[in-house]
Amino acid sequence: MQDSRSSVTWITNFEAPYRRPIWEDLGRTFRLRVLLLENNENLRRYRSTNRPRDWEAGRHSRSYRVSFLKSLAVRRGETAFYLLTWNLFLPRGGIVVLGGWESPVYWQALFLAWLRGARLVGFYESTAATNRFSTGPIASARAWFFRRLDAIVVPGDESEDAIRGMGVRPSRIFKGFNPADGAAIERVVAAATRPQNENGHRFLFVGQLIERKNVESVIVAFSEIRNPGDKLVIVGDGDRRPALEQLVNELGLDERVDFAGYETAEGAFRTMALSHTLVMPSHSEVWGMVVVEAMLAGCHVVVSKAAGVAAAVAEMPGVFFSEPTVETVGAAMAESRRSWSGSVQRPELSALNASAFADVFRKAFRAASDTGLRAS
Repeated sequence: MQDSRSSVTWITNFEAPYRRPIWEDLGRTFRLRVLLLENNENLRRYRSTNRPRDWEAGRHSRSYRVSFLKSLAVRRGETAFYLLTWNLFLPRGGIVVLGGWESPVYWQALFLAWLRGARLVGFYESTAATNRFSTGPIASARAWFFRRLDAIVVPGDESEDAIRGMGVRPSRIFKGFNPADGAAIERVVAAATRPQNENGHRFLFVGQLIERKNVESVIVAFSEIRNPGDKLVIVGDGDRRPALEQLVNELGLDERVDFAGYETAEGAFRTMALSHTLVMPSHSEVWGMVVVEAMLAGCHVVVSKAAGVAAAVAEMPGVFFSEPTVETVGAAMAESRRSWSGSVQRPELSALNASAFADVFRKAFRAASDTGLRAS
């Protein structure tokens, strides 16, 4: 029997664990195909991807299909630029979701979608603060690209402002909230409750150990504000790890700071459930999913004002802001410790879940399908 559901093709770099619940939800109402630019071999081969093993694709989906695009990648630090090297088949008249714009493959997909009569929906997570180019030819090309899409989904106010600044009409912008996998976090937290009478406060960093993440500030701030019994756990890996381990040694913190290495999403959730305060002091951060995950696990969070998620969680309990400096990070960590009185319940955050965000995409798909003329 032929499947009568509408076709959606989603092109993106990775099968991120926190994206799967959204795709599972959409896959129940659309014939969803996710096309990935990074395959599992590249995830294992290139240290620059900095992804644990649960990012490997193709074994988790139930209601959507995953395929890998044949592309040539040029890598530069954290960034990879992809060029399509094989014909991309797009169903005629379907929806194509573009998870980026900067790689040639997204421009190739845009023009192929036009030729196939498909509708184009962008997913844009960046903010004005994280855009490297605010003027000049690259900024103009980015604005041209997004004005040609039929609809654009953004995860918050900062991203919406950035898209509006490109001249995209407000009627084409659909705003939601970039959710974590709340159901998985809830399961882990229920089985691993943090100690209530522990001697000391447990601070936590989760992320890539690279310069942009500013992990040095967490370590130095911890050395200045720590109380007897306090600990700092660092989850993740990256090219800054040897220097960070040396810094810990120089500060005499070997017994107080643990480097846990990579953890799967489930492992990171368990560590959050056993911790009190997550610290994310990034110099630049498009969103900051670990903040949402830690909040769902009941933690306090110290959030850099440079993070895209900052505005979205500003009014929620247990949130402390800092600049990406040792002084302000340390002050926020100390304030969090002073005010800790137990796990924080945030029902408003629980409601901002994968199903709610999937509904935002459905609205964008409907609007794109109803569009009579291309954006201009």
